[in-house]
Amino acid sequence: MICGIDVGIKESFVAIIKGRKVLYLGKLKDLPICEAYGIDAPLSYKEPFRDCEKELLKMGIPVIPLNTPFMKVLHKKAVEIVEKIESGRIFEVYPYATRKLLGFAYSKKKKEGRKKIEKKLREFFDFEKELSEHEIDSLTAALTVKLFFEGKAKEVGKECKILIPSV
Repeated sequence: MICGIDVGIKESFVAIIKGRKVLYLGKLKDLPICEAYGIDAPLSYKEPFRDCEKELLKMGIPVIPLNTPFMKVLHKKAVEIVEKIESGRIFEVYPYATRKLLGFAYSKKKKEGRKKIEKKLREFFDFEKELSEHEIDSLTAALTVKLFFEGKAKEVGKECKILIPSV
């Protein structure tokens, strides 16, 4: 099983997948035991940009500077989650980068954008429900890790690492 976790300030969301099957998609209550975790939040901290983010910027992928107040909070929340993980591989992921590199970086804020993203995610996973923007990010985080195990993703950065699809 692979877990994708969208770390939130108020609450976090998780997608648990096995192959094409989505086993759970919703609010993170108890931390599931998975083979690998894709965490959508900075796992290390260096203002304003870490080297892995600078790599993404060179690729034309926008990132939010870590010295923004809410990014500091997300980093802290992500570290709290990671400290509870007992086993399994942990990756930092950036779902927007995954969607951009795979060609479906539509706005998840608008319903029509979410519909387009859902359509693309259905190429990888079997699910029926309409997704919230947080569920989109958690499922995209899981997808990024899935692609890694299929040999279709790589880590960028030296001091820090962000997992992105290989294109």
